[in-house]
Parts: sequence; structure tokens; C-alpha cells
Amino acid sequence: MASSYKEIFKGTAIFGGTQIIQVLVGLIRLKLVSILIGAKGMGINSLYTSSLVFIQNFAGLGLKDSSVRNISIATSGDEKLIAHRLTVINNCFYFSYGLGVVITLLLSPIMSMLSFKCYDYTINYGFLSLYVLFQLQFQHYIAILQGFRKLKTLAIISITNSILGLVVSAGLYYLWGVDGIVPNIIITSLVCMVCVRIPVQRMKLPSTKLSIKESLREGKDMVSMGIVLTISVLIGTGVNYFINTIITRFGNVEDIGFFQAAVNITTQSVSLIFAAMTADYYPRLAKVCDNREEMISTVNKQSEVLFGLGTPILALMIVFSNLIIKILLTNEFLVIVSVIKLLCVGSLMQIFSYPIGHISFAKGDKKFFFFYEGILSSFLRLILYSIGYIYGGLIGLALSVNVTNLLYSIMILFATKRRYQYRIGTRLLLQYICVVFLFYVLIIVSFQENIMVSFLLQIIILSLLLIYSIKYLDDRIGIVDFIKNKIRK
Repeated sequence: MASSYKEIFKGTAIFGGTQIIQVLVGLIRLKLVSILIGAKGMGINSLYTSSLVFIQNFAGLGLKDSSVRNISIATSGDEKLIAHRLTVINNCFYFSYGLGVVITLLLSPIMSMLSFKCYDYTINYGFLSLYVLFQLQFQHYIAILQGFRKLKTLAIISITNSILGLVVSAGLYYLWGVDGIVPNIIITSLVCMVCVRIPVQRMKLPSTKLSIKESLREGKDMVSMGIVLTISVLIGTGVNYFINTIITRFGNVEDIGFFQAAVNITTQSVSLIFAAMTADYYPRLAKVCDNREEMISTVNKQSEVLFGLGTPILALMIVFSNLIIKILLTNEFLVIVSVIKLLCVGSLMQIFSYPIGHISFAKGDKKFFFFYEGILSSFLRLILYSIGYIYGGLIGLALSVNVTNLLYSIMILFATKRRYQYRIGTRLLLQYICVVFLFYVLIIVSFQENIMVSFLLQIIILSLLLIYSIKYLDDRIGIVDFIKNKIRK
């Protein structure tokens, strides 16, 4: 029992350690970007990327995620099987390259009008077709490395790309300011693609001769699951884009920048524990998803480790959000202190639902996955986020994130129980409920007028949460002994 928890923690530690470096670099980058191009520049960047990611996800056909499973299965066979599977996957990706570039070029004037209410940015979107191409190539090579479990290589690439992205962004924004946004998007994606392509080429992978048409026909199962994933992601991306237009219509571009900054800070704070999900948790779950008891055990253990790691991180974010903004951003962004605090609660709810939401994809249950991940979650976000911002501004938007995540968590829990007989541990469920309650208490206390009393109460609650989390993890993975051994070394 303990060894399985330690295996989960080990996978989380490998990618989490890498993610810590990425987070630090990302926060430095966020600080520099906020200084060099401000909230308006960040809003413009968000408008560009949200529309381009929509096309990228459509053209990608969901191949990145669906191909990882196919490559992993093929590695247990002979070299001919590996060569055949890789050729099918490669040709499918080549098709997606061309599709992405063509769609971007054709839709450039439409995206310019929708995003900026004029055609002045059409040429910019045309150049950004290169970004779509490089991103699809990046996904292609990453899928190969993940399929062959090149974990150390993936870790090195992640760190390298983060640092190079920081250097490129800082240099271009320093030289050109807002005018450097488009060159930065293109050059950064090119650098990331080259960094991941080099180790893939060194692997000298086997291949065979197959036409793209034959590859698409043979890979129809992989592509069909990928298309379902793509449509789900496209709906989500489209919702994000529409929400941005709602904010622009009822507010301003600066609010997009403010909200994006809050989301970035909150997301990066927990990204170290989500980093292991795709590379470690998903393959493990896919192997045991046909055995109900093993599936339940795998999901619940993953949830427990994520809970133990996520609680202290998010609690620290709530208490020190003001200080974090002053260090990482500028005084212009102090208006998002409350937004960050509320988003931390939403992130804890996301930690709860994330492992459960993987079950349908691991099983290849296209209908279930599409309904809950593609339609239901996107519908909830569209309606609640829009209502939240229109009637409550940024605070209302942050509260709507929490309501959305809560409703989704409840729905996915009951749906997986009914369809797959999944059951969550009662104790784990109660622990999540208690911590969510304490998080809200922590937020309310932080706004007390008496600063000394407020700070003292926050420290008391934070200390209790930290002590509980350490005890929680120690019972499962021996975290105290692990830390002691690391210190002695």
C-alpha cells in the first residue's frame, strides 16, 4: 500500500521538481511582461493566443493525447509494430500541420474582426500561422517522447524551453514593447519546437512506408478518439474566446489582462502537482481501467496525494497573495488580490475532480467524455462566467469559477459512480469539504479591518492546514523521513 503511494509521489516529484523551476521562470517572465507591456499588452496577447489555440486544437485532431497511448502499447511489441504505429502517427501529424496553416490563413481576417473589431490585424494573424505550425510540430515530438517514457528528456526540455522563452520574451518586449507581441509568439514557439525535435531525431526511430491516406484509415480509432477530444477542447477554447469578448464588451481589455494574470499565478502555483498527471497518472490509469477495483484504487490514491500536496500550496497563496503580486507583478495588478484568493478555492475543487475526469478518457468512452468534458463543463463556464462578470466584475467572475468547479465536481462524481461504479473514499470527500470551508474562512478573515487580528487568525489557520497536510502525507508516503534523508545527503 505504502509503496504505491510512494510510486505516485515519485512521479509527481520528478515532474513537480521540473515544474517548480518552470513556475519560477514563468513568474519572472510574468513580472517582466507586466512591466514591459502592461495589462493592455497582456490582454492583446491573450486575444491572439486564444483564437490561435482554437485553430491549433482543431487542426491537431487530438493526436497528441490519443497517440501517446498507441505508442505506449506498441513499445511492448516488436520493432515492426513500433515502426508501423509510428509511421501512422507521423503521417497523421503531417496532415494536421498543413490543415493548421491553411485554416489560420483563411480565417485571419475573421479573427482580426472578431478580436479587434477591424481588419488591421489580418496580416499579423497570417504570420501567426507559423505559430500554429510550430506548436503542432511540438505536440508531435512531445507525444513520441511521452509514449517512449523519456521522462528525464521531457524534464530537461521543459526547463530549457522555459528559460529560452523568458530570454526571448524579455528581449523582444524590451526592444519593441507591444509591437513585439507577434514576433515573440512566433519565435518562442519555434525555439520550443527545435528543442524537442533534437532529442527525437537522436532516437533514430524505425519507420515504414505508408501514405497519409492509408495512415488516416489505419489510425481511425486513434483519430476518432482524438477528434472527440479535439471537439471538446475546441468548445472549451471557443468558450474562453467568447468570455474574453464578453469582458471586452462589458468591461475593457485591461480586465482580460487582470484576470489572465490572476489565472496564471494561481495555475502555476498548482501546476507542479498537475504536471505528473499526463505523463505518469494517465498511463497508469489506462493500464488498469478495465479492472474496477484497481481503477478505483488508482484514482483515489492519486486524489489523496494531490490533496495532500495542493492544500498547503493554495493556503499559502491565499495568505500571501498581496505580497506575491507586489513581488511578481506591479502595483497596477493589486486589484486582483481578491480574485487570486477566490481562484485558489476553485483550484482545490479542480484538484478534486481532475483525477476522476480522466477515467472516461482512459477507458476510451467517447460519448461520456464528450458530454461531460466537451459540452457540460463548457456550458457551465460560458453561462456562469458571463453572468459572474456582467453582474459582479472580476470578483463575480472569480466566484463563478468556484461555482462552476463545484457543480462540475458533483456531476462528474455521480456520473462516474453510475457509469463505472467508481466510489470515492468517504473520508477523502469529507476532508475536501472541510478544507474548502477553511479556505473560505481564511479569505473572510483576510479582509478584517484590524490588520493585526486578521494576520494572526490567518497564520493560525494556515499553521493548522500545514500541520494537517504534513501529517496526511507522512501517513501515506513518509514525507518526514523523506525530507530528513534529503537534508542529510
